[in-house]
Amino acid sequence: MEKLAAYRLEHDVSDDAAARAVEIEAVVGLLRKWLKQKRADDPEASQGEFKSERSGDSGYFGWQRAGHGERSWQMLRLVEDLSRGRRFETSVSVTDTGRSVIVYATLASGLSSSAVTPVPTDAKCPRPVRWILDMHGAWYHGATKIRGMNRVEGREAGRHFAEEIRFANRTLPLIVISEDEGELSLPKLDRELGRALMGLANVTVVDDGASWGLTDVLGKENSCYWGAVRVYWPRYDVNRHPFWPVRRLLDSAATADRFEAQLRNQIMRISGRSAVRPPEIDDIRREADRARMQNLQAQLKSSAEWEDFAETYSRENEELRREKEDLEEENARLCDALQNAEARLGAESPGDQAIEPEPPDADSGPKPGDIRYYKKVGYTRKLDKMVETSACGHSAWQAANKADKAKKGIERYVGRRNWAMIRHCGSCTGGGMWKVRW
Repeated sequence: MEKLAAYRLEHDVSDDAAARAVEIEAVVGLLRKWLKQKRADDPEASQGEFKSERSGDSGYFGWQRAGHGERSWQMLRLVEDLSRGRRFETSVSVTDTGRSVIVYATLASGLSSSAVTPVPTDAKCPRPVRWILDMHGAWYHGATKIRGMNRVEGREAGRHFAEEIRFANRTLPLIVISEDEGELSLPKLDRELGRALMGLANVTVVDDGASWGLTDVLGKENSCYWGAVRVYWPRYDVNRHPFWPVRRLLDSAATADRFEAQLRNQIMRISGRSAVRPPEIDDIRREADRARMQNLQAQLKSSAEWEDFAETYSRENEELRREKEDLEEENARLCDALQNAEARLGAESPGDQAIEPEPPDADSGPKPGDIRYYKKVGYTRKLDKMVETSACGHSAWQAANKADKAKKGIERYVGRRNWAMIRHCGSCTGGGMWKVRW
């Protein structure tokens, strides 16, 4: 199985064991609710099967539990067999560490039988994770508070937000979507990303004033403005935060759905490799096993009891051996996934090609004396959307004294408006063609 994503949600409840117990009970209740929606035979059972009436998918689930003192751990593992031999696995654990409640969830995908073939995946935030995040607004990943879609307005607020971007201990990526005169270059992208990446990234929309505040603190080369999108990864470094200016999005014929899917899949896969499983889980399981063994040894008084103990020990060793075999099989599948990465990429259709961010050594734009051509491909309330293109071959160039929306679109696309001349083609249809001498 290939791990697709990992979520880590932590709520600090240091001084209240009763509050932690109530919260854990609520989380487990949401997981039971999820099993009920999956049409499990018995959502209250420790293990069982389910079959979806809507999709026909089927699968099984099981719980694991351990506890020692005030600390406890329990995990729901749900495996779904999908169409075309695909298999999808979701694991959600909830741990009382004695200081906090930690929810750790993973998504994995693979095949139900061995085959060297691309496995299509399009994972999204699991429903129980969304429900858990909706319980309250005090979930954290490390030092970073997990929040829904955010909005920053005004220059001063933008300066404060820039300090959040530069915070050395930040543990979640920040996706910044800038407005251009109150509009997004990809409408509804903020809502789609905010929902799809709950718990894995914080999504923020900045207005024009806030963009200026970012520029004041980070510099223009590291800011986000004029309808652009930027991902600020944790451990801020000016050279590693991908940037999609409007011209990149327009040239790639990006849509909100397509761009959302690209960022969602990228950040989910990165989380699967980098989100750390809580070490308290193994501590609790070890301590629970040790306490159970000590309790058994204290109760053993006869040879018959020793024989029973030996039989129990043998059965547990057999279970551990099977668990080891499962882990080895999973490791082999991961190796298969690595070896077949090129095949998976080769199977992608042209529509799946990535919308590339601006490279660090990108073209600095037209130089004085250059003549370039721009075509209108869309519009917003305040400007026309432009892309650079080749000459149309016509000679009916006309003055463009009142083409304010077209000029503003070219300015947004190029990043400046210091042209020497701008003309409109009187023969082109379908949006219009513009000739600009810089």
